[in-house]
Amino acid sequence: MTYSSLSALRGNSAEEVDLNKGESEDKLGEYVSIPVTASNDKFLVSYVVNFDKNRSSYKSFKSSASNEKYTSFLSSNLWGCYRCSISNLKIINRKTSKSKDLFDEREVIGGFAVPRNKDQNGKPSKNKLDRIFFSKIDSDYNSDEVLSSKDGYRLYISDFDGKSKVALSPEGTDVVSYRVDYEFKKIYIQVKKDSNKNFEFDDGDDVVVLDVSLSEYFEG
Repeated sequence: MTYSSLSALRGNSAEEVDLNKGESEDKLGEYVSIPVTASNDKFLVSYVVNFDKNRSSYKSFKSSASNEKYTSFLSSNLWGCYRCSISNLKIINRKTSKSKDLFDEREVIGGFAVPRNKDQNGKPSKNKLDRIFFSKIDSDYNSDEVLSSKDGYRLYISDFDGKSKVALSPEGTDVVSYRVDYEFKKIYIQVKKDSNKNFEFDDGDDVVVLDVSLSEYFEG
């Protein structure tokens, strides 16, 4: 059985978006990273970072974690930057060098990962998953009128055109980690449920594992 594992797709807890006031354009700065991950011969991925101009001008980040099975980047890897967060992902065609945003609007993205589609020996896997995983905050779960990590991150899968984004974990949960099973074309997602109904994801909540089929997304 061949697995590709990834640690939690969780973001920087300092990121907050006020749903009443929003963030004024003159207050927010923005920069785009160099491409940090490649999925295959077709695409590269870079990320867009927003930061508070009044608090930080840093543009520093740690390199992405990688091995022969996947590459990934978490917004918590951003360092020396107060209230920095990933707000979009740019998909770059390696042949044409053209790029497009995965999202039409600014999001609160916890992290992303791209399967490398290689087996344990580093050879191409017969089952290919030509998709990108990402986590993001969907809604103001605790109704405090601020989007933050307290609202929980949901795990998504998307094609590289951004036309088909599908939530793999349900509302009212916070993704902790996941593991892809290439042999059986499924994903195991560890999530924290708000089992005590206090609209928080804390130590009093249950942690469960979801078994979700990915067969429709695989090639081979």
